[in-house]
Amino acid sequence: MRELTPEELREVDLCGRVGFSYIEVAYDLRLPIKEVREQFAKISGDLFDNWMHGRMQAELEIRQKVLEGAKNGSTPMLEKMLVFFKRADDENRDLLG
Repeated sequence: MRELTPEELREVDLCGRVGFSYIEVAYDLRLPIKEVREQFAKISGDLFDNWMHGRMQAELEIRQKVLEGAKNGSTPMLEKMLVFFKRADDENRDLLG
């Protein structure tokens, strides 16, 4: 795949923030779907890294709102936070001993 410009990489970051799929990213940037898919399949490359950064930043903001709700006494938000913690614990279990 050709090297993306800084402007295109910012666009990819935004695509990640709004939850675009690899196909939508390819269409948005007018890139070959196959080449974008390859980066997503390998979980590497500038395009994938920028998309994932945007995705994680959006998820962080959403989880912060969920945490605020949980701290303010919202039972559904508390339950959601516990799901987040359990998922992280399950994924990190082999590192925790």
